Amino acid sequence: LYLQAVLAARAGHDDLARGLLQRSGDLDRKMPAAMLLLALIDLEQGNAQSAAQGFDNLLRLQPDNRRVRLLLARAL
Repeated sequence: LYLQAVLAARAGHDDLARGLLQRSGDLDRKMPAAMLLLALIDLEQGNAQSAAQGFDNLLRLQPDNRRVRLLLARAL
């Protein structure tokens, strides 16, 4: 389901991607790549506060991730 969500997000179908991630159980809270995808979907849909929270959670797991730092700054 995660890979299908990635494909859906890349195709611009954000709602479908979010639905696929939600159907995958708690994957979006455990897998950093899924956390990143969900935060990117939030940012794309204009939910900057939710995206910032997702990027912040991911940054706590990966403090040296520069890309996530930049995305967090963009969301804020």
